Amino acid sequence: DYRYNSEQNWCSVQDEDGRIFIANNTSILLYDGVWATIELRNASKCISLAIDPKNKIFVGGENEFGCLGESPEGKIEYQSLSKDLPVKDKDFGLVWATRCINNEVFFCSNTKLFWYKDGKIRSYSPERDLFHTFFVVGDHLFIREKQVGFKVFINGELKKVDDTEIFANQRVDFILPYKKNMYWVGTRNNGLYLLLNDPEHPCKSIFTKIKSPLDAWMAKNELYCGAKINENKYALGSLKGGIILVDKNFKPFKSVTEKEGLQD
Repeated sequence: DYRYNSEQNWCSVQDEDGRIFIANNTSILLYDGVWATIELRNASKCISLAIDPKNKIFVGGENEFGCLGESPEGKIEYQSLSKDLPVKDKDFGLVWATRCINNEVFFCSNTKLFWYKDGKIRSYSPERDLFHTFFVVGDHLFIREKQVGFKVFINGELKKVDDTEIFANQRVDFILPYKKNMYWVGTRNNGLYLLLNDPEHPCKSIFTKIKSPLDAWMAKNELYCGAKINENKYALGSLKGGIILVDKNFKPFKSVTEKEGLQD
């Protein structure tokens, strides 16, 4: 019954009531037994979605971000949080990631990071070039910044993670939970790493390169993203080689490509 023919869906979330929300290039798609759309302000495309511990959905668009709420008539509607930003902060482009960590929300673009807490918004700019990718590690947001490496958001400040200059010019496409305080880290051109997170002192967290049969696959097929499916399975997505499924120890066991019916 899916009848929306826009270019691309970016991500999806499901709320406690079982409703599915999809970030789409034309709007937010909502499925609760029937399909509907939720328009963003200024007809912005929707790029990212996240849901917080209180079941509230936050939305990232193009020069636009906000949340979902109810109209006086009880209809789900988009509510802008960015419409009253100062002029200097309004042109921030695509919000590639929206991340919820406890009672904080981060709206993440290449040129700006917006921190939303207790009804207030604060903006941050890159130190040198651009922000690239954004990951939840424990109770902190880790940010890869081009020409710098990793930074971590701590108590309202962006602080450099020690000894991460290796990632200054190396793209990182996923950081996924593994064991307690340990995370798998996927880079497109330099393969797989393990991250040992220090919850008390996240700036002291350690990235270690490991040998993996996935290294060649990630480079050849241009790694793009990754997701943890359950405690025993992960899925890695690429631009050229479809999806590869790996076990909890990151050993590949199945690939899904166009031959298996994956759409382009």
